[in-house]
Amino acid sequence: MKLYSTEIRWWSEEKEELFSVFESFPGSIHLEEERTDLYFPSESPDTGIKIRGEGGKLELKWLTGKRETFMIDGKKKGIIENWIKTGFKLNDPFIFSLNKSDQELIKIQKMRQKKKFEIIDDKIVHPVKKHTVNYMDCEVEFTHIRINDRQSLFSLGFE
Repeated sequence: MKLYSTEIRWWSEEKEELFSVFESFPGSIHLEEERTDLYFPSESPDTGIKIRGEGGKLELKWLTGKRETFMIDGKKKGIIENWIKTGFKLNDPFIFSLNKSDQELIKIQKMRQKKKFEIIDDKIVHPVKKHTVNYMDCEVEFTHIRINDRQSLFSLGFE
């Protein structure tokens, strides 16, 4: 199954710069369990290949158009991207051939907090209490990531 997704994301090395914006949105915070994804290095910034979490699945995504920018508070530039995503279960025979790769994978640890909103007639209407999958909702997420147990970054995103 293909999932079409539009994302707007801002990055910072400073937590408070983005977390205060996240906190300003109404609704309850849903804390996701921390997970570690393993990314395959890519020659192109327009594609992504990862193994999602422990016992998860292989996920592929590719950019479907030109990246655009979006300003927040007139000073912090966000990136707008349109993606197509798909995935395979880890017991798929294709996955076993990837496990024998000599490529060094990039370890990304993710700690996410989310708020979800219902969209009706292309407008965000109200916060959603249950965090279930609905393809016409908008999630606002604040994410702390660590890259290969070293570099820390923070992200504010809309998807």
